[in-house]
Amino acid sequence: MRDGTIRNNRMEAYKESAIDKYESMLRVHAMPAIGGLRMCDLTVSVLAEFIDLLAAEESPETAKKTRDAISVCFRRAIREDLVAANPCREVRAPATANGRPSRILDLDEQAALGSAAQQVDARLGHSRAFPILRLALDLGLRSGEILAAQWGPHSLDLHQGTFTVGRFGNLARKRDRATGKFPMIAPKSSASLRTMEMPPSLVQAMERHRSAVGEPDDGALVFADGLGNPVCAVNVLNRDWQRTLDSAGLASPRPRFHDLRHTWAVTMLRALGVERVQVVRELGGWSSTKMVWDRYGRHALPSERLGTGAALDNYRSSHVDTSRNGPGMAP
Repeated sequence: MRDGTIRNNRMEAYKESAIDKYESMLRVHAMPAIGGLRMCDLTVSVLAEFIDLLAAEESPETAKKTRDAISVCFRRAIREDLVAANPCREVRAPATANGRPSRILDLDEQAALGSAAQQVDARLGHSRAFPILRLALDLGLRSGEILAAQWGPHSLDLHQGTFTVGRFGNLARKRDRATGKFPMIAPKSSASLRTMEMPPSLVQAMERHRSAVGEPDDGALVFADGLGNPVCAVNVLNRDWQRTLDSAGLASPRPRFHDLRHTWAVTMLRALGVERVQVVRELGGWSSTKMVWDRYGRHALPSERLGTGAALDNYRSSHVDTSRNGPGMAP
């Protein structure tokens, strides 16, 4: 994978993050348990038992990633005529925590998060939690896209009021082995390359943030450590997010940071009108309009569920044909 001789199903080179994930799953989980077996002895039943046990002892997500890593090995072995079939195709993927419904925040909850993030920044004496929150809620950015942002026309342009996700507009979550730093990597897909118009209030918030961090020059990271280097998403972003949630006091279940992106999509569909789902697809960097519509177009904000019973009666009362009432329908 690292030298490009093994590629994915689309015949593209694997991303460094995917390589690290596969290597870790094979080394930590697969090899100690089944590494002594020949590939031809890894039947569907053997692999299914191993994956189910891994899901119970570790997590469903770890089990799924390990199964996927083993599947890559089998695909390569098939190409080299070492085995005849890939048993991983018949092994059920464990249900993961990522399958739980997205936590969509209503406007009051979004405002509560904003106030809480400002309190976190004031308490810690920095400018970070609130501007990161605003970028996620106002533009639907992924965490890696936020932490890769740089000041200037090619990224976060305060003069034009735009935010651009470019070719290396994503920050890796793992340090480079050679440099010890977090590298800039390509976004998830070509659809992720995009330029978005920032709301005027977001431009003002980012202007205040730039002033608070010492007016860095164009090309400098919007969010950096004391030496100007990229920050760790796990240690910085997630800690601020948990602090913000603690201060906001939202009802359970507590939203994940990525739920801000889901919230943005639902809010934007209502702001633009669901008939403009193509615009939302382009702004959010998704590859499929169908995926956006299936995931968000039919999603209801919590407040929209209130009063639906009375609304049904009101609708029927205003549209019913009094001469031909349906069963049980009051005129």
